[in-house]
Formats: sequence, structure tokens, C-alpha cells
Amino acid sequence: MVVAEFLSTSLTSGLIALAIVLVIGYVFLFWERSGIPPGPPFWPVVGNIFNMRGHYFGRRHVYLEKMKVKYGPVFRIYLGNQLTIFLNDHESIKEAIVDQKDVFIARPTKKLWGYKMSALEGPGLAMSNGEDWKAARSLVVQAFHDIGSTSFEEIIKDEIKDIIAELSTNGGDAIRIRNSVIKATTSITGRVSFGSRLDYSKEIDLHIFNTAHAISKGEGPMSPIHTLPFLRFLPNIAKKVAETNRDVTRIRQEFCRYIDEHKKKPTEHTSRDLIDVFLKKTRTTENYLIDEQNLTRIILDLFAAGSIANGNVVDWAFLYMILHPNIQKKCQDEIDKVVGPKRMVRWSDKPNLPYLEATLMEAYRLGNNAPLAVPHMNTKDAYVKGYLIPKESIVIPNVLSCHLDQKTWNDPLTFKPERFLDERGKIQSHPAFMPFMTGPRYCVGETLGQMQIFLIFSNILQIFSLSKEVGAKLTTKGIYGINMETSPYLVHAKRRHL
Repeated sequence: MVVAEFLSTSLTSGLIALAIVLVIGYVFLFWERSGIPPGPPFWPVVGNIFNMRGHYFGRRHVYLEKMKVKYGPVFRIYLGNQLTIFLNDHESIKEAIVDQKDVFIARPTKKLWGYKMSALEGPGLAMSNGEDWKAARSLVVQAFHDIGSTSFEEIIKDEIKDIIAELSTNGGDAIRIRNSVIKATTSITGRVSFGSRLDYSKEIDLHIFNTAHAISKGEGPMSPIHTLPFLRFLPNIAKKVAETNRDVTRIRQEFCRYIDEHKKKPTEHTSRDLIDVFLKKTRTTENYLIDEQNLTRIILDLFAAGSIANGNVVDWAFLYMILHPNIQKKCQDEIDKVVGPKRMVRWSDKPNLPYLEATLMEAYRLGNNAPLAVPHMNTKDAYVKGYLIPKESIVIPNVLSCHLDQKTWNDPLTFKPERFLDERGKIQSHPAFMPFMTGPRYCVGETLGQMQIFLIFSNILQIFSLSKEVGAKLTTKGIYGINMETSPYLVHAKRRHL
């Protein structure tokens, strides 16, 4: 009896002590410094991660918008135990990413498990920091410069001709035009990276396309596995992680094959692609920071971010043209007046097609191809809109919320190209419009991306009138991921000039 009572008392005391330790640990773990942005209640260990599951799975932007309405344009949540700050209007984004660019320039790579692991085989471009980032960005910029806008235009036009041929030979049947467009933009990335367009009859090239597409559908840095890495041991997640790693490894091995081919056929003067520029750098730069393994990561970043993103924007633009045939006709009338039907639209025509450019800008804004920018991290304590952002917080600009902000845009949910035109019909910029982000880490492929989007969109509209299937119900509610995809729709393409 005495032993039983002792054990019972000891067990009770132990449980009480454990509870006290857990409470104290929780308080210290989640003690919030005075002055940080407001935000919703959170759970120990998991934070607010599961707030964005269930009803909000695939609709995270709806949850974030509700938090903005409740807590204001700057609010905090916890991803696991990681403090994460969302910037939801252009003023807060500018104050942090532009005005304090030296403080917010870093990426939180080491705080996100998946990115930390992948960086072990080369930090790449998107999530690299410091000298690694400067070297990677400089390499890509040099490659774009050496290839030149004229060569870019010819590469893009080759892919456009294939889209035109496919639309011309489909017998008038409605097609999923997105597939043709994204295959074109992915092939363009191949030409720029390793000098070869993708041949989708080859299994390996189709694998590159499918893997890049799959990555764009994921949750990216918002995935729970980054801040709760123990989840990787759950059977279903472990299987998915293993499959993704195999797919990425196979692609990078193919990129290595292209590097080896370039070594066998070096160029002395002109650079055909990114690999050429890299090989010249390694020959002429002592202790060059980028090795072949990291180069394959940089190429993968270009495929994952650039090719799918650019195709998405064009796909959104075509959807809005189907929904607004009057706007489609205005774009076509402008093309007819400036270019006519006898030659392709050129990049040099862009300044003379302001209504078409404004239409694309509106498709960028409403389509919100990249709803959340790549996360930043501040290297020291900082303040945004009067709130304290503690050192090494994850800071995420919410571009979608910025583009749809009712306080910034008049009637923001209406597709209205005129909002980007001044009283003379010329393009006017808007401080809240940032499809390629802003600050020193804005998208390095902005010009190439704009060229692809403009040339594909304008040349297809020059030749075809696009319409939906009879009775089809189309929606502009996108499919949320790293990139915002259109809900699947089919399009009829009818030749305008016979």
C-alpha cells in the first residue's frame, strides 16, 4: 500500500513537473517580443501550419486575405516555431524590400529544411545568399547579355511557329492551349540554358517538362515539411520526397551530359547559351565560386521558375481574352493597324502596341501567376510600418494581395486594361504592380520573360480569334501553388485571315 501510494504520488508529481516544464518551454519558445506585428493564435510546435490545411488547402490565399482583413497589411503567423511575417500591400513591401534592401536581401535557406538539404548540392540562384548569389546572378545576366535580344527573339519565334502549326492542324477542335504554350516556354529555357530545344517525343525531355511542372504545383517554402522536417518520415510523405529527389537527380544528370558535350565542342568567341558562359568563366576566373554541380541547380531554377511562370501568364491572358472578346478585338485591331497580317509581331513593335501591353499587364495583375514572392530574411532587427521585425524572421511579400488591394486599385476584380493607360493612351506604371517582384532580388529573367509573353500572346492573336466551347462555364478561380494556374479550359482557335 505504501509503495503504491508512493508510486501514485511520484507519478502525479512527475506529470505535474512535466506539465510545468512543457508550459515553461512553450512560453520561452513562443515568447513574442513587444512590437512585432499582430497575428492569429497559434499552437505549440506546429504554429499556424494547420490553419492553412483542411478548408484552406489549395486556397491558402483566402486564409491570408482573411488575416489581412483582421490584422492589417502587416501580420505574423508561425510556420512551426518560425516567426513568419507577411507584407500584403505595396507600401510595406517597398519599405522593407526596397528602402531597407541591404537588411532584407537574404533568403531563409537554412531555416527551411528542404531548401537547406538541396543547397548541399549547390545553392543555385533563387535561394542562394551572399557571394554565392552574386556569382549565380552575374552568370545568368552575362549569359542573357551574350546571347542577345535578337537571338532571344528568333528562339521565341521558332516556338511560336510550332504553336501556330498545332492550332492550324487540330481540325477546329477545342484544345487545352496551356499545354502548347508551356511546352514552348520550357523549350525556350532549354535553348537558353544548354542550346537545345526540348524534343517532347524523347522521354528524358518530357521528364524535364513534367518535373518542372510538378515543382510549380507544390507549396514551395510554405510546405509544412520545411519547418516540421520530422514529417518526412511519414510513409506517404517519405515516398513523395524520394520520388521528387529521384526526378530532380535524373534531370541534373541530363544537364551534366549537356555540360560534357559543351566541353567537347568549346566556343572561343560567341556564347550559345548559359553553359558556354559558365565554361568561359571557369577558364578565365581564378577560384570561380560556381562549380558544375551548382550550375545544374541554377539551370533547374530557371526551368522551375521561368518556363512555367511565363507560360502561366500567357495562359491567363488567353483565358481573359475568351471571357472578354471585346478586349480581344481591340488588341487585334491594334495589331492590324501597327503590324498588319503579312509579318510576325516583333519585340520592337511593343512600344507601338500600348493597349495590347496594358492588356498583358492586367493579365499579370489578375492572374497572379506568382501569388507569393520568394521569401526574404532580415539580417538584423528592422521596422516596417512601425512594427518590429526581429532578426532572421522569414518575410514573405504577398503579391496577390498587393495586386488585388481594394485600397489601391479601383474595382480590383474587374479586368480593365485602361487602368494602365494614361489620358493619351500611353502606358503608365503603377507602384503596386510588381509581377517580377522588386528590390535587388527582382526576377533576373524579367526581360526575357516579358519578351516571351508579349511575342507569344501578340502573334497568336494576330492570326487567331479565340473563343470558348459552346455552353462551357469558365472560371477565373485559379489553382493555388508556387504558381497560380488557370482552372482547365478549352479554346477554339479560328484563323482571322484566310
